[in-house]
Amino acid sequence: MANAEVRVFAPGNPGRTALTGRTDAAGKFVFDADRDGLWSAEAGSTDYVARVMIRVGGEPQSQNWLSPFLLVGFLAVLLAIASVPPAARPNTGAQSLKGRDR
Repeated sequence: MANAEVRVFAPGNPGRTALTGRTDAAGKFVFDADRDGLWSAEAGSTDYVARVMIRVGGEPQSQNWLSPFLLVGFLAVLLAIASVPPAARPNTGAQSLKGRDR
């Protein structure tokens, strides 16, 4: 929304406009937050209103490369394999050295 009117609301005070302005020709609007928290903003034109919530500060996001869902899925597969009795497992061609002459 190019040249839309923007209202920004500070954390803890959603009924009071903290800042107003207009979007640029590309529809972008930037503001400097003076404190951490959940900020909200709304931009409007004559026939459209857009609202957004922006979290400023707080705890940093984890950069874990291992998804909890992947880990749980992997563990479930391991448990499923471990619960199958050895007699029911398919023969993969691997032979045990137990009882063989060397």
